[in-house]
Order: sequence, then C-alpha cells, then structure tokens
Amino acid sequence: MNEPDPALAALLAAHGVAPPATNENPGAEPAGMFAMPQSRFLAYKSAQKAKRKHVKRFIRPENARAVVPHLPEPGDHTHCILRGDFVLGDLIPAVIENGWCAHLRIATLGLSEYNAETLAKLVKEGHVGEITMVVSHYFEQVNKSTVYADVRRILENCCHFVTMRSHAKVITIDLGTDHYVIEGSANLRSSDNLEQMTIYNDPEIAAFHNDWIDYVRANPPNT
Repeated sequence: MNEPDPALAALLAAHGVAPPATNENPGAEPAGMFAMPQSRFLAYKSAQKAKRKHVKRFIRPENARAVVPHLPEPGDHTHCILRGDFVLGDLIPAVIENGWCAHLRIATLGLSEYNAETLAKLVKEGHVGEITMVVSHYFEQVNKSTVYADVRRILENCCHFVTMRSHAKVITIDLGTDHYVIEGSANLRSSDNLEQMTIYNDPEIAAFHNDWIDYVRANPPNT
C-alpha cells in the first residue's frame, strides 16, 4: 500500500474532495478535483480585481503638494475636503510635474493673476500644449477693467477663453495613461471657505468633460 502524500491530501481537503484509497490502483481521479471554477488561485485573482476596482481615498490636504501622494490610480478616485487657504490652481502643476498635457481644459468661475501666471509658465516650460478656459460672465463683468483684464493679458498667447453664464468647476489633465478629472466647489484661487473636491482617473469621465468644453469653445454662446 502507498502512503498518501501529505501535500496532495491537504490540497484535496481544501477543495472538499476526499483523498483516493491508499492502494496500488486508486481508481479514477475524483470528479472536479482540479476543476477551474474551484481554483483558489482564480478566486483570489477575481477577489483582488474586484477589491482594486474603484478604490476610494478620503483626505484633508493642507496644500496642493499634499494631494500628490493620493492621486488616484486608473479607475480610482480621491475625495478631499479643502481648507479656505487651499489654492486649487497650484494643484495643476503639481499633478503635471514633469509630464506633458497636450490640452489642459479648465472651467472656473474666476481666477487670479497668480493663477494665470502659473498656467502661462506651464506652457512656456513645455508641460502644456494649449489651454481652454471657461470662465463666468459674472467674473468678466465684475472685474472687467482689473483682474479679468490682467488674466486675459497674461494668457493671451496660450489660452482660448470662453466667457459665458457658467458656474462649472472642473479641470481635465490627460497625461498618457492617466486621465485626471478634478471636480469640486473651488475656483482656481483660494476662497477663504471650506471646499470639496473629487479627483478621478478615468478616460470616460475625462472624455465627457473634454467634449462639452470643446463644444462651447467651438460654439460660444451669446452672453
């Protein structure tokens, strides 16, 4: 008689299969002994894939740099609560870093001269190809001869402006395999208010926002 192999016996027990009889002719292999649907390896891989899908992070960053370690992997998203002195515009160069974004798209109620200078620098240093900016009609009317005029002057050679009745706040940054979308309540400048922000890394969400921003750029409304 042959002694049962301990490793085989343990594997069979894990699959709920009784070990074969301990003789020279153990008979036919038990049905389903190594059936693929019962494979612990495949079950583990499936569980890991499901666990990995749509991973969420929840953070309260003090500044734009603090967000970078929490940028989502493809398919994931990060939720943030921002302090009143958080400058959303600083997140754009922090995300792009040394990468290349062919077309940076932004919708914001308004922005500051500092924000404009930051964006112009990204184009000048070769990190961004072009910028489309959707800003509110309110921002233009209230700051027509001051901040709005200065922002337009700073970005005149690298940004296409669409001024319309808009309260949208979204930024899309496509960086090769990463497609970041930043949605939230904040404008590019700090507001001295509590703000919320969600960052997605998803090509479909990015394409959705890119599409409507490109549409209003090509078909600017009369305001």
